Amino acid sequence: MKKLQKSILYLAFAGLIFAGCAKNDDFSVPSVECVDTDLNANQSITKLHELYPEKQAGAYEGDDTVVGVVVSSDKGGNFYQGMVIVDEETQKPLTISLDVTSGTRKYYSEYPVGSRVYIKLKGTNLQNYFGTISLGKGADSKGRPNRIVGADIAKIIKLSCKSYVGEAFEKYNNQVSLTDIKGDESLIGKLVTINGIQFADDALNKPYYDKDDVDGGKQTLRKMVDKDGNEVFIRTGQYSNDFNTLTTTDKSGSVTGIITKYQSTLQFYPRTIEDIKLTEARFEYNGGGDPTDPTDPTDPTDPTDVKPGKFEAFPGSDFNNWDLFLGSLNNFGLTEPAHQAKGLGFDGSDALAIQGPAPEKNGYIFTVENVKVATDATKLSFLMKGTSVKKSLSINVYDAQGGFKAYNLEELSTSKVLSHNEGSNLYNGNIDTKGEWIKVTLDLIGVDYNKTGSGNFIAFKVGGKDATATFDLVIDAIRFEDGTPVDGGTTDPTDPTDPTDPGTGDVSLPADKSVYISDFSDWSAFIGNLSSHGIKAYATEAAGQGPNGTTAMSITGVASGNDYVFTSLAKDAPAGKTKISFYVKGTSDSKSLSLNVYKKDGKYNAFNLPGINVGETEVIVQRASNNQYNGTIDTGGKWVKVILDLSSVKNEYQEVNGESLFSLKVGKESNMNLLISSVFFE
Repeated sequence: MKKLQKSILYLAFAGLIFAGCAKNDDFSVPSVECVDTDLNANQSITKLHELYPEKQAGAYEGDDTVVGVVVSSDKGGNFYQGMVIVDEETQKPLTISLDVTSGTRKYYSEYPVGSRVYIKLKGTNLQNYFGTISLGKGADSKGRPNRIVGADIAKIIKLSCKSYVGEAFEKYNNQVSLTDIKGDESLIGKLVTINGIQFADDALNKPYYDKDDVDGGKQTLRKMVDKDGNEVFIRTGQYSNDFNTLTTTDKSGSVTGIITKYQSTLQFYPRTIEDIKLTEARFEYNGGGDPTDPTDPTDPTDPTDVKPGKFEAFPGSDFNNWDLFLGSLNNFGLTEPAHQAKGLGFDGSDALAIQGPAPEKNGYIFTVENVKVATDATKLSFLMKGTSVKKSLSINVYDAQGGFKAYNLEELSTSKVLSHNEGSNLYNGNIDTKGEWIKVTLDLIGVDYNKTGSGNFIAFKVGGKDATATFDLVIDAIRFEDGTPVDGGTTDPTDPTDPTDPGTGDVSLPADKSVYISDFSDWSAFIGNLSSHGIKAYATEAAGQGPNGTTAMSITGVASGNDYVFTSLAKDAPAGKTKISFYVKGTSDSKSLSLNVYKKDGKYNAFNLPGINVGETEVIVQRASNNQYNGTIDTGGKWVKVILDLSSVKNEYQEVNGESLFSLKVGKESNMNLLISSVFFE
């Protein structure tokens, strides 16, 4: 194989690098050996996406090589130890995790944007996470690839002598609008230039990066919008030297970088400050403020419009019947710093107060579940008065599948109509209503909110993580502005006189064995139908301890991690079923269970059991966005039926024999003494 020696220290960069470096910088740039195209690229990044579907992880054993084009750069510090390449033909993305922290070494000088590189896959680890595949060397306990370090970088990444520069590179920079991105998942992980965009009103004149305003990943998010109010969040981190001394502008234009998605929230990573080209006049946008005429009588900030909506959003939502309100909440009830505010509501009514220091982390004040609500509504509102310092509120409105739209109050002083932002909770900003009542209205147009009467409907959340943040707010009259009201609600599943109470005696187990996914009564058959990961040692056969004297599975002890206890494979699964059910008895003192039901594409829907209290006989669980283990279990010595509602995921489940169908997971560090019986379709 012919090899060439190629210097990567381009003269065009020399002045910039030396001018911008501190006195301790190491100016030496490794000489990177390039190789001709006779290196055999016998695998593709596109094929890796097929081999590693969503959330799949594992080591790569084959002696294969892929080729790709570098589209990211760590020159500006925003791509910290992560290099993004795309398939030369399809632009499918691959993120390579690199440890290049030695001295001031950065990969952009060795593998500039437009470089064509070969990746030797043998011995690497890969994981698909929200549509992009990460590659590293080795993996942590959760399967996430570790960074490639030292000499392994040059062994795994081979620089081609061919590169794409100038016009030749432009085919790898996709010119798009926010509407294009929202409608095209294939753009995730690619380099894009988003045109017709500007920072949202509440993100103006703020630093790109603020160490006191970061999310769970230690990144600062700033919202950008187009004329229709479509949103994307620019993310910058502490190593973003190009951005961390700059503030956002009020101009419009285009931005370039890598588009990603976390859950349902679009996020955007610019590479350098040159990627931000905002030089045009600012435009008005749907959902933006009206700085030109605040006295317009149709302006929603008009204080004369502060009055309660038409009818209660859920039982007790006016807070005048406190017990009725508490009865509409999930098992976690009402949490600090919230409490009843008698006589402090609008027109002297009772209300809900949020008062005191911010909690240690962002948290739920309350979550309303299992309530019947109005149909065809386009707006939901509440009244508020008071202040918050350094942290604000965020509201989730759930759909029937357990997903949600987030409405973020952020900086607020007057009445406002809020649009949702596709699922990302933000708590930035102060609230100060100047001692007056204001009205916050959630725009529900296009939001398929949960009208089933089962599962979560709405949650109020409060920002935390700042010991100096405080709240002094009163909330009243959570109401619909329009729609068709309904009466009543769901039957209380905790009624101890329920005639279906299985108690400690007989329960209704199916006679038809064809509907069973995991029938513990035939323990050998159950073990023989598990995935290659088998079963955890603390899960054992419990002969005669199941309902009606059957065999159950005992889970006893403490899990060191959030464990897959077992995964059952599909075996002649019946079609068209709407539920998966099982029975549980016993206790788990600090964590609950999470269940995965796998889909036909190999991905899965998560169902999180929200805990079980003494007296409950049946719990219906809806789909969630990810696995969670919140809640405790105490069945009071009785069998409780857990029902996973498959209708919330359109009855989709794996039917191909030998493929994963059902997983039972437990939360870490909880003392468990549980019996599980008979997982079956209904």
